[in-house]
Amino acid sequence: MKRKIIISMIVIAVVLAVAIGVFGADKWFNAGSKVKDISQDESLEVAAKVGGAEITKNDVDKMMALYELQEAQYQTASAEAESKGLAVPPKKVWDYDSTLNKMIEDELLYQEAKSKGYEASTEEAQKYAEQTRETIQKIVSGEIDTPNRDDAIKSYNNLKEFIKGLGTTEDEYWKSLVPEYQRALTIGKLRKEILSGIPAEKRNDSEYVDSYMKSYIDKLEDKYKVEVFD
Repeated sequence: MKRKIIISMIVIAVVLAVAIGVFGADKWFNAGSKVKDISQDESLEVAAKVGGAEITKNDVDKMMALYELQEAQYQTASAEAESKGLAVPPKKVWDYDSTLNKMIEDELLYQEAKSKGYEASTEEAQKYAEQTRETIQKIVSGEIDTPNRDDAIKSYNNLKEFIKGLGTTEDEYWKSLVPEYQRALTIGKLRKEILSGIPAEKRNDSEYVDSYMKSYIDKLEDKYKVEVFD
């Protein structure tokens, strides 16, 4: 039986963590609603196959809906950098093809990590999710002192609106993250191994690291059969 790839809710958490205060609460609610609507679409048209896993076009659409939030964050970060006379960071273009390619790369890394015995346990992922949620709540409540507490509160409020848009509860949301944390932790273990193969003096060279990772992933495409459909 082929395993269908579910949209990585980890990305949702990451987007919400970095796009602090960019949109009003209604935008976050609407983003959640958009993801919910796409999720309820019963169309399972396959966009790509990676080994025994399938990526549907709905999966790609949901990911793109999240990347739309990052677009506004980029605009804010760029304007701030420019006002300070700093170099404007390069813009990532998340169109359909680039989003699908990123999802394929992640799946290749995930399958390779599992083949090497790096798969994180459910218990490990559950503990990570609980600790992450607890840390957020402690920062918001003031139990953990941080100079960015106001931003953390804004981020948490955004998250709550997003969850409302999804039509779920916070408990259900964090529970849904467990298998996605499991996937992310699994890939993280492989990335650690990959990066250990890079000379120490090159590990802070983002261009070199990106090129090294690209070469590694290219080799995985030869190992695992990848099919992309129009």
